[in-house]
Amino acid sequence: MPEFPGYNGPASHECWLLKVKAVTHRKNPIMQTCIGPSEEHVNMAGIPTEASILGMIDKALPGKVLNCYAHRSGGGKYMAILQCRKTVHTDEGKQRQAALLAFSAFPELKHVILVDEDVDIFDTNDVLWAMNTRFQGDVDILTLPGVRCHPLDPRPCSRQRISAVISLPKNSRVN
Repeated sequence: MPEFPGYNGPASHECWLLKVKAVTHRKNPIMQTCIGPSEEHVNMAGIPTEASILGMIDKALPGKVLNCYAHRSGGGKYMAILQCRKTVHTDEGKQRQAALLAFSAFPELKHVILVDEDVDIFDTNDVLWAMNTRFQGDVDILTLPGVRCHPLDPRPCSRQRISAVISLPKNSRVN
């Protein structure tokens, strides 16, 4: 079956018409489906995303990332929030390494947000509060030009332009 929306290339001009020859059914059918975008769809996409990211980061930086949340506003694929632990001052900068590993573990990511361990990554208000009180855009945003993200990203130019990493300022507190 061709891919009709044309995200993965031009839509097929040869298959513009489908002819149905038969429709069948069974008595007492059980139909299980997941129609997106929905909470179920996002969870099914997000859980493996989180596992991929945490698995890779924990191999390279054991104990430095406590948790990962593939946020539902990114469909479980476009955005991840990483909860980072800093125990000594030399841990500063390892958060950005963790973000780069996240992009390697799950190349469909578009944005990674890094927060300290005192921020509840599952509470959007807490994440936004941390960003508003600890983040300075001109210093803390790292962009990676020319990185392709998810093929179904609705913004066409982003497929070839930018993925962003947002991190805490260097002077954020160390627990």
